[in-house]
Amino acid sequence: MVGISVKVDTRDLDKVARALEEVGREVRDKIIARALNRAGDMAATQIKRVLVKETGLRAGRVAAVMKKIRAGGSRIKFEIVVRDGWSTITAGNFGARETGVGVTHRAWGRSQTARGAFMAGGVAYTRQGPQRLPIKALYGPNIAREMERGQSLTVATATVGRVFIPRVLHEIDRDLQRVKGKYGL
Repeated sequence: MVGISVKVDTRDLDKVARALEEVGREVRDKIIARALNRAGDMAATQIKRVLVKETGLRAGRVAAVMKKIRAGGSRIKFEIVVRDGWSTITAGNFGARETGVGVTHRAWGRSQTARGAFMAGGVAYTRQGPQRLPIKALYGPNIAREMERGQSLTVATATVGRVFIPRVLHEIDRDLQRVKGKYGL
């Protein structure tokens, strides 16, 4: 009968056990929250880019109405909330300018002409009848509505699907390196 004996140095086993205990539920939730926040931030950037193309508004205007509710503590959820009304067609929002036939603008990301419209105080208006008054302001896209019906959800889902798991693994490695350094492993 032939046998082999392997001797294992167990002096560092207590350190390893303490390190593993530290990577428990609390740390797991923190790791997931950090990964979720990073993936959510990346998705928000992609959503903003899509909305800029779909609405014709500037990136700063779109970013101003987007609110990110981050994961943390016992909250393992990342939300992007958009609250907005209809955007008036102005020179600042859509590059509106008055021409001989009406007002040209780039609402919804494409060049258009609102026939018979005119500019007053930087805002595009149209008459409600044959008389001079009443008039009504012209409106372009609503960012919240465009987010619901456009490509935002598709882009966000693809981004999170591509980024989340690699980010969780990155955060696990980061915490393991921290714990290894703490216990001299």
